[in-house]
Amino acid sequence: MLSGFFADSAVQAALLLLGVTFLADWLLRRLMKQWLKEPAPGAAPRGRSWRHGLLVLSPPLRLLIWYYGAYLAARVLVAYSLQKEWNRWGSWVPNVAGAGVFFASLWMLHRSARVVDARLRTVATTTPGAFDDIFLPLLGLAFRIVLPVVALFFLVHLWPFSPGTLALLHKLIAVALILALAWLIVRASGVVEQVVLGRKELKSVTNYEGRALVTRVSLLRKIAMVFVGVFALAAVLMLFDEVRDVGRSILASAGVAGIILGLAAQRSLGGLFAGLQIALTQPVRIGDQIKMEDEAGAVEEITLTYVVVRRWDRSCLIVPITHFIENPVVNYTRGSSAVLAQVLLRADFSLPVPPLREYVEGLVRQSPLWDQKTLAVQTTDVRHESMEIRILIGAPTGASAFQLQCELREKAVEFLHLHYPQCLPKAREEGKPITTWKESEEFGARAPDPGK
Repeated sequence: MLSGFFADSAVQAALLLLGVTFLADWLLRRLMKQWLKEPAPGAAPRGRSWRHGLLVLSPPLRLLIWYYGAYLAARVLVAYSLQKEWNRWGSWVPNVAGAGVFFASLWMLHRSARVVDARLRTVATTTPGAFDDIFLPLLGLAFRIVLPVVALFFLVHLWPFSPGTLALLHKLIAVALILALAWLIVRASGVVEQVVLGRKELKSVTNYEGRALVTRVSLLRKIAMVFVGVFALAAVLMLFDEVRDVGRSILASAGVAGIILGLAAQRSLGGLFAGLQIALTQPVRIGDQIKMEDEAGAVEEITLTYVVVRRWDRSCLIVPITHFIENPVVNYTRGSSAVLAQVLLRADFSLPVPPLREYVEGLVRQSPLWDQKTLAVQTTDVRHESMEIRILIGAPTGASAFQLQCELREKAVEFLHLHYPQCLPKAREEGKPITTWKESEEFGARAPDPGK
């Protein structure tokens, strides 16, 4: 039975085609192995681009060889066994034939894009400029995403689709391309933010320009992501006539609903524009020491809808971003991160101020928390029972100013207690002099009897 099967001319032709396919694949593998072999000592070296090209082309070429070898062998067998029904099955032949070129081409483009991406990333790591570190990896990523999607526009014509199906496929590919470009833009904004804000000197609270750049870049990236998402969604919806017609009918026949939606979105849009205004004008920045109403702290994060303020007890205060546009806010580090702090002391009039001034100035000059700029010990107020002495000091940050303030208050009180205890604040009570006999009689009536 097997001898009769192999004696069939169609089977022999199919086996011959498979043998030729195996031989072609063997020759291709031998040639690739020979070309990819390391050159002998003294021979001219082959370029790396040539080797990468061979590595990219080899698997798709082998797929094409085996696919079309099996396709031709199967076609011979099917044509021989289905001679009467060939007219009905023959319409599938172009579809099967185009599938090989379709998948092999997509695979080859994908591998080529990966090689280009890896090559660009390697070049980016060897160059000293920061621009190459941003641009070249993004270009390689664009090759990997956009190139196969664009190729689909042309490869779908390899199959005999109907005009309606082909138009639908083109729209779906356009949707994929729009989403890929939107994702690429979002990824690019993230890479730019990472590279720009990755420098350590920008994160220092004493760097005014660095904190301003951190605030501006982070907010603009969030705003850009919102706009990219909105435009990408609009572009996708505009591709389909049905969705466009539905949208137009809703806008034309439901004006009241549109007004309601507009009013509902007013606060969200207000927050978005408030974030844009803060990014451009920067009344507050990340790292600023601020005070609003009865709360104080450091700005830790700024989003499109709220601002995170870290308080002294490490708790977070979440404030709507519109609050910083509509209400006054005290910013201690608007022009500089340096902060002034004061220590107020009450002492008796008999206290000699120069020894206290000398002691306090010595403490401040030895403290690492001092900003080496502001230092003053002054008598700022005099009342009937005591005088007020103010110690004014400067510190690089709000936290260091508070710590230095507490240390000086403790040391100054200790200095007064040890060296001038008689000069601590006193409450005086003086008797009223007796000027009339009536007051004398009243005093005598109130005075206790010495005999009792």
